[in-house]
Amino acid sequence: MILTLEGFTLPSGYYIKELTTMKENGTGYQHFHFNAPDNFQPTPSDHCTIDYTTRHLNQLTLCDDSLLPYSTIEIILQNLASHTIYVAGHSAYNFIKNYLPFTSIINISSTLDFKYPPTLDSVPCFKAHRPRYCSLAKARCIKNFLHGYSL
Repeated sequence: MILTLEGFTLPSGYYIKELTTMKENGTGYQHFHFNAPDNFQPTPSDHCTIDYTTRHLNQLTLCDDSLLPYSTIEIILQNLASHTIYVAGHSAYNFIKNYLPFTSIINISSTLDFKYPPTLDSVPCFKAHRPRYCSLAKARCIKNFLHGYSL
């Protein structure tokens, strides 16, 4: 199972705004968008980082009551605990490992020397934003990369 994330990296942790789950063969995926955690109290420095990231990178807003509650992330991930999970990057690896400490999680950035290309193909995301900062575009990129490996 491929898991990709997009969100905000802050001193207090990595906050997810998008999560995509995709089968390695690409036959199915789910793409989720989340509101901020209920107890999140951003500092002035956090606000600066969030504002910059929203304007210049992922174009995702931290708070949006129309999105899934942040607590849903745990439910989604617990349902994937029996799978081997492929992620790219230390932030994604650490975030998922925090929720699934006993699950086999493979960081293809360190094990297969994977790097996201500077640009990714556009995908049908729920939010209008750059594909380079879309978890669905990232999942498709990883799927294409893994296609060359026998898993």
